[in-house]
Amino acid sequence: GRSPFAGPRLAPTQRWRFDWTRLGIGGVSSYTTNPLVGADGMVYLSLNGGWRYQIDPTTGTYTWGTAGGHSSAACLDVDGSYYTYWQDDYGSRVAKISSDFRSTVWNGNVDRGLDLACQNGIVTTRRNSPDVVAVRYLPNGAMRWSQPIFPSNMSGWISGYAIATDGTVLFAYRLTVNGVETGYLQALDGGTGAPLWIATLDNSMPQTPSIGADGTIYVGTRAGSIFALDGANGLAKWQLNAGDRVQTPIAIGTNGALYFMVDTAFRSARPEDGATLWQTEIGSASLSMPLVDAGGTVYFRSVNENLYALDAETGAILWSFPVEGGASA
Repeated sequence: GRSPFAGPRLAPTQRWRFDWTRLGIGGVSSYTTNPLVGADGMVYLSLNGGWRYQIDPTTGTYTWGTAGGHSSAACLDVDGSYYTYWQDDYGSRVAKISSDFRSTVWNGNVDRGLDLACQNGIVTTRRNSPDVVAVRYLPNGAMRWSQPIFPSNMSGWISGYAIATDGTVLFAYRLTVNGVETGYLQALDGGTGAPLWIATLDNSMPQTPSIGADGTIYVGTRAGSIFALDGANGLAKWQLNAGDRVQTPIAIGTNGALYFMVDTAFRSARPEDGATLWQTEIGSASLSMPLVDAGGTVYFRSVNENLYALDAETGAILWSFPVEGGASA
C-alpha cells in the first residue's frame, strides 16, 4: 500500500493505546478489520463485536462508537465513504456508513461475503455460496451485477482482489483440479461484470494484486514467482523467480519501485524488469502488506511481533518497534 502521509523515521515511542476491552465490549478474542486512515487523518476501525470507531490519532480518544453487525472487512473510498461487511441475526450484508458513523446509508445483502474493495464508488465483495461470485453495488446499495468466478463444485480459493482506476476489478485465485493447483488472475469489467481476460500464473496461491500508475499489474505467488502483467490484456510483460516464497502483496512506491517480502528477507525491485535493487534480511517473515509513506519509508509487521521501518532507497533498517502480543493488521 501507499500512504500520502509521512511517518516517523526515528524510533517511535508509544503515544497511546486504544484498548476496546476496557470498554466492556468486543472481548479479548475479538479481532478487528484493518485500521484505515482517512483524508482527515482520523483512524477508522471496526470490531468483530459489532462496534465501529473513529479514533483521534493525536490522543487515541474515540469520537464515536456504534453497534452493528459483526464486522470482518472494511474499506475507505477516495471520497471518504466508509463501507463494511457485517453479519447480524438477519443475514450478511455490505453497508455504507453515514459520514457521522452513527447510521447506515444503505445495506446490500450478500450470501457469505468475505471482504471488500472500493474505489471511486465501485464497491465489490465476493461470496462463497452457492458459487464464488464477484458482486458490485450501485450508489443506493442495489446489486449492479454478480459474476461467477468459479463454481462451488471446484476446489478453489480467492486470495485477494483490487480495483483499477478505470474500474476494472481484478481477482487472484487458486483452483485445484485432479490434485493439481493452478493460480490465476482474472479481470472483470467494472461496469458490467463481464470477464475481460484470465492470466494463468503458476502452481500455487497468488497474493493480492497491485496496480502501478501505468496500469501494470504486479502479483507474487507462494511458489516464488513474480509477474508483471499488462492491465489491458493480462499478457506478461515479464516474469521471474524470486528464489523463495513471496510472503506479501507487492507495495509500489511513488517512484514505481516494488517492495515485498521473500521468505524472511525484505526486497525492493525495479518495475521495468523485477531486478533486485536491495534486499534486507529480517530473520522473520511478514504477513502484512508493506506500506510506503510519502517520506520514503517502508513499514511492515513481522511474525516476530515487531513493526519495522526501512529506508525505501537503501533498505537500511531505521527502527523496529515491539508490538505486544503481535499485530493483526
